[in-house]
Amino acid sequence: MPRAQCPPHAQSPPPIPAIKPGNPAPVYLPAKVIPMSQVIPPPASQTWHEGERALHQHLGITDRMEGIGSRNIRDHLIEQHSTFYAQLPFIVLGSVDANNDVWATLRAKPAGFMHASDDKTLHVALPASTDDPAQQGMGNNAPIGLLGIEPETRRRNRMNGFVKNARDSGFDIAVHHSFGNCPQYIRLRDHYFIDSDTNSNNDDDTPPKGAIPGHRHETATLDDTATAIIANADTFFVASYADRPLATDADTHAPKPVAAFPGSNQHAPDGLQAQATQHATNTAGSNTATRREVDVSHRGGQPGFVRIDDDGGLTIPDFAGNLFFNTLGNILMSGRAGLVFVDFATGTLLQLTGKAELLIDSTETRYFQGAERLWRFYPTRVIRRENAIALRWRNRDSGQSPNSLLTGTWQDAAARANAAKLAREWRRLEVVRITDESESVRSFYFAPPRPKTDAHAKAENTKNTENAHPTDATNDTGLIPSIAGQYLPLRVTLPNGEKAIRTYTLSSGPQDRMYRISVAKQNGVSKYLHDHIQLGDIIETRAPQGQFVPDTTSDRPMVMMAGGIGITPMIAMLRHMLYEGRRTRRIRPCWLFYAARNKADRAFDQELAALKQASNGLFKVIRVLGSTENAVPLEDYEATGFIDMDLLRAALPFDDFDFYLCGPPAFMQAMYDGLRSKNIADHRIHAEAFGPASLQRTPYASRPTDANNEQLTAKIATQPVAVQFAQSDKTANWTPNTAPTLLELAEENGLTPDYGCRNGSCGTCQVKVLQGKVAYDTRPTASPEPGTALLCCARPATPDEDEGNGKSAETGGKDDARTPLILDI
Repeated sequence: MPRAQCPPHAQSPPPIPAIKPGNPAPVYLPAKVIPMSQVIPPPASQTWHEGERALHQHLGITDRMEGIGSRNIRDHLIEQHSTFYAQLPFIVLGSVDANNDVWATLRAKPAGFMHASDDKTLHVALPASTDDPAQQGMGNNAPIGLLGIEPETRRRNRMNGFVKNARDSGFDIAVHHSFGNCPQYIRLRDHYFIDSDTNSNNDDDTPPKGAIPGHRHETATLDDTATAIIANADTFFVASYADRPLATDADTHAPKPVAAFPGSNQHAPDGLQAQATQHATNTAGSNTATRREVDVSHRGGQPGFVRIDDDGGLTIPDFAGNLFFNTLGNILMSGRAGLVFVDFATGTLLQLTGKAELLIDSTETRYFQGAERLWRFYPTRVIRRENAIALRWRNRDSGQSPNSLLTGTWQDAAARANAAKLAREWRRLEVVRITDESESVRSFYFAPPRPKTDAHAKAENTKNTENAHPTDATNDTGLIPSIAGQYLPLRVTLPNGEKAIRTYTLSSGPQDRMYRISVAKQNGVSKYLHDHIQLGDIIETRAPQGQFVPDTTSDRPMVMMAGGIGITPMIAMLRHMLYEGRRTRRIRPCWLFYAARNKADRAFDQELAALKQASNGLFKVIRVLGSTENAVPLEDYEATGFIDMDLLRAALPFDDFDFYLCGPPAFMQAMYDGLRSKNIADHRIHAEAFGPASLQRTPYASRPTDANNEQLTAKIATQPVAVQFAQSDKTANWTPNTAPTLLELAEENGLTPDYGCRNGSCGTCQVKVLQGKVAYDTRPTASPEPGTALLCCARPATPDEDEGNGKSAETGGKDDARTPLILDI
């Protein structure tokens, strides 16, 4: 959802209750550019250029950002920014040389070397540096970008403009754009200058004499030292530019363009980037003047968030920000960028210039936690300047940005991608934590197996010899990302030797780096889990599944209603909503109605209280108890009896909501019918029932995915159909007289395919359909993927008329039994 710019001193909300990750080993994944077609909106913007507006349109926020830009991006310095620049001991600059190479750099000097002559001019008292490649692009009338950043407070402000009055002692900048930035992804650091005579700390007020510059190394590719700096970096700065046509001859912000900046469009990939540059390319051949705008910005993440690829390029995640897209919009326009990495302990600067491109729809994005898109940088010149500045920084303890801690690493991303390849296989996970949530509910946490001693490994192998041999979920493969609300299929061997498959809803969120299921103790497998599973035990699981997930396209507040253990998907959704809210700076409001038999039976009291507090009042929790024994009103519950329409009317404000229901079938049906009686649209009521009964909807409403899944609308065959089981090389004859499900037919012929619920709600029995089609007499709760069948409730379908020999003259146009249904089991 769109995020407006946040104030510079915004405080981070309380942390989400944590589930800590493991530490997967790195696995290389090649980057891939996927072109994205986009039409550039015709009206010109006074604030945004074509590249920025193309990204705004892609996200559907063009009108919103036009208003935000006009309010937040100024053509002058406000007093707060003037004061801020004057107190900084260093500045980040971006420039473009005569070869259109972009450079980012840092210059340092005791505070006071910058001051505002007026609200249109910033004076920068920095002498020229011949060692700095950025210096070539800092002559009179040259466009320049500037970033003031204070790691001690996480404040930062941006500006771009044009160099004026360049001289040996410094230069002025005529302000073109000036605006503030959020404090996200900035690591807390404290600075100090060093004395060149002693090369030691200079913590008093005596101005430093300056560090003695070290060697300058230049290469065309990354050497070992450069690779090490990038691999350990949690911060870098990036400069970029765009050439945009002047709107009118009356544009007074830009000096006359200089001849040193022709033809910037030297790298224009297909799709969005090519279209964003189309206007500038057409203009280049005309007499229309252009104005070059240079920007420099900060990028931060966890150490190593920049990946060095085998081709020598860098792949960089783009996290949630202010949606201005100054840097990425520039890259779309020019295809160039300049990066500078700082060794904060030694003052060494690693400066790179080269080509850049956006990866709008890369498949890798979904595996890198917190990434919204990726971009790549290909260095053409690499310059390392040792001891380049006299400034040093000390990292503060626990100074990592809370926003950075919400993001992943390339190690995690590679492990998730590898795990996704094994989605249909049973994999071994270790029980790493067990907690009691109430008298009857216990949570089990699963993670990839930890390394074991030889003796332990031998004992573990002996313990599991009776089991099949599923794939180990090692640190190299990690966990497959879930979606909040999904369930986890489990396979266990009971004490009597029987194998049982069950599905349990995950109560952990997608951002949590362990799976957590929370199980109410009843009979059968749930009792086995409570009574027998211990820390260190191995559980077999498959990839998370299920369609009871939040509608991420909706802006409406959510109302959740949970009965008993139906709280588990709601906890997962709340955890993820809070994570997404902190990441994007917009928490979706939610009301949770949670009914339990009594206080002792109610799970997650402490976690719900923590989530409510962390939401800053945007999560409302209404606890309902059937029995109030040993419970205090308002302290332990807000209502008694049951969740019903009267309670909803009393507690909810007048608004437009999306509803999510989970609990016993009778509870679900009653709430669904009550909502429908109030004219709540069927598609706005999302539901998942525990138990064999399915929710009876009125009217029937297809899910969006059903339109692409013909088997959900196909009709069951009315003539016999041969069914071949490909892996076992068996063939059975299905007849409409008895009309067994495909699972029953397989079992009648000696096969033992996996299954869980036997009613179409868990998805465990899903298999590929190699030939033919299947149909369902009632729509399964678990939506099968196209080209698959849920054996427990599927039957052969009537062939289409144009399916070759699906009908024949001999059968008078009826179904032809000679066309077999072939299943991959």
